[in-house]
Amino acid sequence: MLKTLNYNNQNSLKTLKLFLDKRKSIQKNQTSVVNKIIKNVKKKGDIAVLNYEKKFSKIRKKAQKIYFSN
Repeated sequence: MLKTLNYNNQNSLKTLKLFLDKRKSIQKNQTSVVNKIIKNVKKKGDIAVLNYEKKFSKIRKKAQKIYFSN
């Protein structure tokens, strides 16, 4: 969603700073979550990928390995 700010107000710079700080905080949190996932996949390999696949796509499969088709 696009947010518009009116720069004719006295508090416009303060409003912009609050908006950007909030966005920075959200992105920092998301980055730390992604870094944890990447570290887990590097450490545990296919098992971690399968666990995340089950978690995020709700797949109910008991495979222990990942196979790629040509």
